[in-house]
Amino acid sequence: MTEEIFELAIRSPKGDEALFNKAKNETVQKLVSIKGIGPEREFIQNGLKPSDENVYAGMTRYENKKAYNRALRSPGFMFKILKFSKQMSSKAGVFLKPNEDFDYTGFCKKGQMVEFALLKPADGVSQDEFLTKRKSYLRAMDNEPEVIGSYTFQITGGFKGKDSIVHFTVYKNRDAFYKLAERIDEMAEFNDFRKVFQSNYISFADVVK
Repeated sequence: MTEEIFELAIRSPKGDEALFNKAKNETVQKLVSIKGIGPEREFIQNGLKPSDENVYAGMTRYENKKAYNRALRSPGFMFKILKFSKQMSSKAGVFLKPNEDFDYTGFCKKGQMVEFALLKPADGVSQDEFLTKRKSYLRAMDNEPEVIGSYTFQITGGFKGKDSIVHFTVYKNRDAFYKLAERIDEMAEFNDFRKVFQSNYISFADVVK
């Protein structure tokens, strides 16, 4: 059984976006230079509306927990991440283990769009009911022509949103997402599911790398 873990970090610029990107890129370059870490994947949510801020999602592969601990012991990396933290506003930061086969480098390709959903049961809803409704919803989504597929994960730790239950849904492209969005209210499974969850954070993002 694989010992891989994947970090998902979602953040936005706190101020100057150029300074944010410079600090982000320097931090990532240092992180993936450490043994057992990488590659890094990046996604950007340019905003579903013109007024929306840019939100960046980064994913990092660690071959095991030891690799992550090496990063924590790296003074060079810790210096970079502290510098980066001053430039960013964190939306979510969690460590994930897939529940099924997961192609980290190929699960979402350029031109496609991914939904990162960090959810939890609504007040008064049990986790079992949440998971049952989500399973039906994701099965229905996977049968829609605009959807490539969905993935579910277990959270093994994190900094923000670690009480979430996480899934990704990959759409063929942004136009396909909008097309499906026009009729999703007609989907019984979606209407059943949205009654039982509340959101910690949901991001709809395009692939950068």
